[in-house]
Amino acid sequence: MKFSVSNLSFTGGKIKWMQELPSELGIEIFYEWGSRDYWNNILPCLMGGRTGGFSIHGPAMFDDFSLPCDERTLFEHMKAPFDLYHQFQGEFYVVHTNAGIKYEANPILEEENRKRTLDRIAKFQDICSQEGVRMVVENIGWNAEKRYLFNQEQFLHLFRQLPEVCCLIDIGHTLLSDLNVAELQKELKNRIVAYHIHDNDGTKDLHLPIGEGVFNWKSFMKGVHEHTPDAALVMEYEGVPQQKRYLEDINTLRSLLVEA
Repeated sequence: MKFSVSNLSFTGGKIKWMQELPSELGIEIFYEWGSRDYWNNILPCLMGGRTGGFSIHGPAMFDDFSLPCDERTLFEHMKAPFDLYHQFQGEFYVVHTNAGIKYEANPILEEENRKRTLDRIAKFQDICSQEGVRMVVENIGWNAEKRYLFNQEQFLHLFRQLPEVCCLIDIGHTLLSDLNVAELQKELKNRIVAYHIHDNDGTKDLHLPIGEGVFNWKSFMKGVHEHTPDAALVMEYEGVPQQKRYLEDINTLRSLLVEA
């Protein structure tokens, strides 16, 4: 079982504290939250001597696979982290199905946007394959109006249509989009390359430590054991960095895996 820690709670100057994490833990970065100079200077310090893996969360705040835009510009933005991916032997590269839904409810428009998402993921998968990058597609939660673009069947349809595409399941987001994690694990199996690990109360994307929300972690780890034993578990907490809490929760998940 592989564990990593996201820099979500280590933004800006706090990222230097990631050096204190045990070397066997991997690191995942939100690329768009730092300049090229920022990453080129800090990553050699973070990754030097580290035996854990490296992964990149691609641009997602302002780049959206689902909406009309200049596709060439979109893909150029998404390709920008590839140099860092190769420099630090990246294991996977995370992309969102879509960004936030900021338009009025419209079933026809939403279906058009789902089709556009599928088309662009297929195209970007080809780009990633040519560049030697392992792309994984992450599920997204709801917006303030509790609307989301992909329900369970629509999300699975994406992977049925694109059998070469791999997946990252964001656990907190599943609570906010009515996705059944156990069913996803059973169908997608080893196509689930990684998980984003965080909890919430079912009403907001809080990125809480495990056990502080409503998710059933014991059942989840049983599914990990049975269907995705090689997947990476990326701790994606928000707030003040808590190195001790990361280690405690990783040990808890390991214990649940043994019980499974």
